[in-house]
Amino acid sequence: MAVVAETMVRRWWTLRIRRPPTADPCGDGQVRCFNPVFYAVDTVVPLVTLGQRSAWYPNRAAPWGAAVDTWLNLATLLGWVLSSIFLLSFTRLARTA
Repeated sequence: MAVVAETMVRRWWTLRIRRPPTADPCGDGQVRCFNPVFYAVDTVVPLVTLGQRSAWYPNRAAPWGAAVDTWLNLATLLGWVLSSIFLLSFTRLARTA
C-alpha cells in the first residue's frame, strides 16, 4: 500500500509541480487583456472608464486604422447623444404634473 501511495505522489509531483510555467496571454500583467465587451462599453457609454479604450487603440497607419478610429469616435459621440436623450426623457417623466 505504501508503494502505491509513493508512486502516486511521485507521478503527481512530476505532472503538477515540476511542469514549466505557462505563459500568460496578457504578458504576465504587463498589458491589459483585450475584452471586446468592455471595449464597446468603454467606447459608447460616457463617463464610464474601464481602461480598454486607453490601452487598446487602432493604429492609424494600418490599412483600416483611420476608418476604425473615426468609427470609434462617432460611436463615442453617438453614446453621448443617446445618453443625453435618455436623461432628458427620464427627467421629463420624473417631473410632476
